[in-house]
Amino acid sequence: GAGKDYHFPYIWIQGDTVVGQLAITHLHRREYENPVDTIHIEKTATVDCLTLEDISLENHTDSPCALFVNNGHIKTLRAEGVSAEDIENNGEIENIICS
Repeated sequence: GAGKDYHFPYIWIQGDTVVGQLAITHLHRREYENPVDTIHIEKTATVDCLTLEDISLENHTDSPCALFVNNGHIKTLRAEGVSAEDIENNGEIENIICS
């Protein structure tokens, strides 16, 4: 039979994963084909310190896709040059540092 195409987020923190520090900087995505999230943290994943700096998404598809989705637990989120509407938080963020 024909295979199914699977498309995953560009940066994907899988459930039950613990990450100490992760910095994502200067990531600019222009999407025409695959409406998947750019950065996605799954439920039950933990990131101690996440830095998002100078990131953006231009979605040219017919379907929604997000720049950043958090369904997990972030202890500290440092965001610079990222607008609040680009963050879909369905999880927990203890501290947010914006500049």
